Amino acid sequence: MPAGIKAHVRWCSVISALLLCACASPQRPLPVNPSGTEHRERCRLPFPVAPARFINAIEAQLPDGKKMTLIGITVIDPGERAVRAAIMTIEGLLLFDASTRNDVITLYRALPPFDGPEFRSALLHDVQFLFLPPAGEPQQYGIVNNGSSICRYGLADGMTIDVIVHPDNSWELREYKNGSGSTRTAKGAAAAGGLSGTVVLQGLQPQPYRLQLCPITAETAKPGDAR
Repeated sequence: MPAGIKAHVRWCSVISALLLCACASPQRPLPVNPSGTEHRERCRLPFPVAPARFINAIEAQLPDGKKMTLIGITVIDPGERAVRAAIMTIEGLLLFDASTRNDVITLYRALPPFDGPEFRSALLHDVQFLFLPPAGEPQQYGIVNNGSSICRYGLADGMTIDVIVHPDNSWELREYKNGSGSTRTAKGAAAAGGLSGTVVLQGLQPQPYRLQLCPITAETAKPGDAR
């Protein structure tokens, strides 16, 4: 493993202990003046606003308990709500490459154990969850007792996403289905030095898994690069 990647992985391990948390129930925003749109605007903070390419070191704990260290390459185009996600080994072997735009998935490459249709759908959902803001405007927005801004989005598929941005600009995402609890959660450290902070994502249903993303590089992409 190259020394630079090793350093990123070690740093990820330290930061992840600070980001992990128990799954919590959705929070109810406190009543706010309808003109208090600063909370709604702060909820955009975790998400890039322009096409971008990210390379992350990923520590993955799979549903079967296996742990893997991988490299993830993610290209996003918020305007088209398009993402392209690739996974490589530390040595550079491409294991998975797929994109989604308007909920249509295009698969370019998938090697075992990353070749199942459920895996590709879940992985692209994870990427959209982390990098694209929920579609539409929040149904509710406000502030909770610790001063954090919160926005609640109801999605067309019956899911709900809460976006929470804390006073220090760290953030949380919570996806849940009404009546059945959380399905995904994510916690992100505040951005620093032009890179998004370390992110820990936990999938909770139907089987638990965990992905820890530690940033290596981030750069501007061109519209259409995510296809």
